[in-house]
Amino acid sequence: MKWTVSLKKNAQFKQLYKMGKAASNNLLLIFVAKNDCGRNRLGISVSKKTANKAVWRNKMRRRVKEAYMRIESNILQGYDIVVVPRAGIHSAGFDKIVSSLSHLFKRQGLHR
Repeated sequence: MKWTVSLKKNAQFKQLYKMGKAASNNLLLIFVAKNDCGRNRLGISVSKKTANKAVWRNKMRRRVKEAYMRIESNILQGYDIVVVPRAGIHSAGFDKIVSSLSHLFKRQGLHR
């Protein structure tokens, strides 16, 4: 990711769940909040309800990360973002994931 760093601390995820604005569709749920640094920070959280095996959870995480990298240049900077894939994402095609993520960023007003 060119302009984005990762969220790693559990406290950062919890704060974003509590204070961030949420938007969702049938494939993804995102939480967004403004941060103090000049770049985006991205976290991806795949639950065991979505995919019960670690291999599937990692595949979903990689697909969401790649989808984000495709649209990263069109997203405003200076935000903390958490993406939570939903249960139907494993049967969706990659283009559907990209369009779903782009749609959510447009709804949050972060798409240029």
